[in-house]
Amino acid sequence: MDPRPEIRAFIGELLEQKGERRSVGDDDSLVTAGLLDSLDIVTTVAFLEERFGVDFASRPFDADEFDTIASIAAIVADRAAPR
Repeated sequence: MDPRPEIRAFIGELLEQKGERRSVGDDDSLVTAGLLDSLDIVTTVAFLEERFGVDFASRPFDADEFDTIASIAAIVADRAAPR
């Protein structure tokens, strides 16, 4: 299962709540471009833990991994709990 559609929808909702109405591609910068801040990253971490069973305690946390939808999807691929 490809997690990108769900991640894209979640990030889209976060951006819409901030008044950002443009669509974001899988490789568009989110953090570097200032679209997501540290609170948004924490919210995204909680979403990934709940929805995909991602375990952030198993590896060091790196905020740079949240810069694109593609990199967030890679987190899910690397750290999601087996189903």
